[in-house]
Amino acid sequence: MKRRVIKQGHNTFTITLPIKWANKVELKPGSELDVSEQGNSLVIGTSNVAGDSTIAEIDITGLPNPLLWRLVSTAYRSGYDEIKINFEGIKNDEERLAEFSYDITDWFYRGELPRDRLPRLSPIEAIQALVNRFVGVEIIEQKQNYVVIKQFGEISYKEFDNAIRRIFMILSSMGKDIVSAIRSDDRVALKSVHMIDTNIDRFEDYCLRVLNTKGYADYRKTSTVYSIIFLLEQLGDEYKRIAMHVIEDKAKYGSNSLKFFDDVNKQFDAFHDLFYTFNLEKVLKVFERDESFTSTSKKLYKSANLDEIELYHHLKKITRLIISLVELAIDLRANMAFEPNEKKKK
Repeated sequence: MKRRVIKQGHNTFTITLPIKWANKVELKPGSELDVSEQGNSLVIGTSNVAGDSTIAEIDITGLPNPLLWRLVSTAYRSGYDEIKINFEGIKNDEERLAEFSYDITDWFYRGELPRDRLPRLSPIEAIQALVNRFVGVEIIEQKQNYVVIKQFGEISYKEFDNAIRRIFMILSSMGKDIVSAIRSDDRVALKSVHMIDTNIDRFEDYCLRVLNTKGYADYRKTSTVYSIIFLLEQLGDEYKRIAMHVIEDKAKYGSNSLKFFDDVNKQFDAFHDLFYTFNLEKVLKVFERDESFTSTSKKLYKSANLDEIELYHHLKKITRLIISLVELAIDLRANMAFEPNEKKKK
C-alpha cells in the first residue's frame, strides 16, 4: 500500500495509518508507536499486548518425545506470546520418559539407570519440565487436558547480546572442561556436560525467539545471525556426544588425540575472538590452522584405536562447524573489511 506524505509545520512530515491495522492493534488517540529505521524503510510497531498477541495451539496426542520437544520449542522460537498444548487424547496417568528434566543427568548419565528405567512424568509434569528450559515464559493455566504457556516481560536486544556472550563462554569452557575431565578420569564432570548443553539450548532458543520477533539490530543481517546461533547449538551437541561416548563406552584416548582436542578448542576460541574483534588477519590464521588439522588428523588416524577414531569423527565435525561459523562472521562483519583505509585509521 502507498501513503501520501503530508507536510505539517516547518520540519514535520506525517502519513496516515491504515484503519484496519490501527483497529487490529487497538490504537487510540495518544497511543505510542515504536518506529525503527531499517535502511530505506521505517518499521512501525506497537507494544500493545492486546493488539500484538499471537497464539499457537499444539496437540501432542500420540507424539514421541523428540517431536513433542521440537514442536513446542519451535513455537517458542517463533515468538508466539501464548502456546496452548492440548493432550485431550492422553489419559492423565499416561506417562512420558523424564527426558526433559535437568535430573536426567543424575538418573541416566551416572551409568546406573538404563534408559528404559528412567523415571516417568505425567503429561503436565513433562510440559513443566519443558517450560523450565525456556527463558521468559511460564505456565499460566493448566487443566486436565491442556496447558497454556505465556510470555512474561519484554524481549530486549540487551538480553539478546548477553545471551550470545553466555553461549560463547559456556562453549569455550565446555570443550576445555571435557578434555580436563578425560585426563583426570572425572566422570562426575563428564556427566554434567548434558546439563551444560541444556543451558546452551536455553540461551540459543531465546536468541532465536528475539530474532524471529524483533530481528537483528541490523535487519539485513538477521538471517546470518540466526544461522550462527543455530550452528553454535550444533557445536555444543558435538561436545555433548564426546562426553557421552566417554561415559557410555568407557572410551580411552592417547596423549596425541587429547592434544588434538586442545588445538580444536583453541580454534573455537579464535573464532570467538574474531566474532567480537573482527579483522581479516585473524580470519586468515583460522583458515591456516584448519588446513593443518587436515594433515594432522590423517597422521593420527593411522595409529588410532576405535575410541580415538570416534573422537576424531566428532572433532572433525566441530572444525567444519567452526569454519562455517567463520564464513558467516565474514558475512556479518563484512562492512568492517570493506571500509576504506582512511576510515579504519580514524
